[in-house]
Amino acid sequence: MAENIKYVLIGNVGSGHVITEYIVVKNPQTQTESKKVLQRFKDFPDNFTPGERTKVKGNKDGNYYFIVQKTNIFLFCQADPNYPEKYVYELLETVHNDHIPLMVNDQGELHVGGRQMLKQIIEKYQEVKNVNKLSEVQDDVNQIQINMNNNIRKIITNMDGAKNLQDQSNRIKDLSSDYKKNAKDLERVTWWKNCKMTIILISAVILLILIIVLPIVLTQK
Repeated sequence: MAENIKYVLIGNVGSGHVITEYIVVKNPQTQTESKKVLQRFKDFPDNFTPGERTKVKGNKDGNYYFIVQKTNIFLFCQADPNYPEKYVYELLETVHNDHIPLMVNDQGELHVGGRQMLKQIIEKYQEVKNVNKLSEVQDDVNQIQINMNNNIRKIITNMDGAKNLQDQSNRIKDLSSDYKKNAKDLERVTWWKNCKMTIILISAVILLILIIVLPIVLTQK
């Protein structure tokens, strides 16, 4: 059986108590570090957000994953670097949702039945095959999602551009309408001015004729 899951620790953040350790590959450093993290959460409870998933890249021996649940249950796992983190978090969530941390004896440690159920869950995730292939598929899916998001952004950008063009077109139409209206008003004003000038000129000509002709007519009489 593959040793994808190397180590699991369940603890209580409120008390800093280790409920159980499930060791597949013995690594004293990992065991020590996991307990330090648990103690850190106990001493500084404001430093974590319930349900937040945290991953720390380790060396070739594996990466580290942990979650602190709202119930103050601390779940820690060391997994092979090539093992998809999706399955690690799924494993930790399964352990919590199946209430494994509550299966304790009088000393607050996982009892035999709880350890057996924890073993079955871990072995189930140990049997995930073609891990590298799964990682590649997951990477492909992630890339597809990235491409889709980029395409959506482009579509939205184009829609915004089209909307701006439409707004500009509407503004040009409004300006054109205003221009036509102003042109007609100017045409009416100009026509009326021309009419007044014509009337004035005609009146001036008639007056001039009267001034010239009227004395002549009066003289002849």
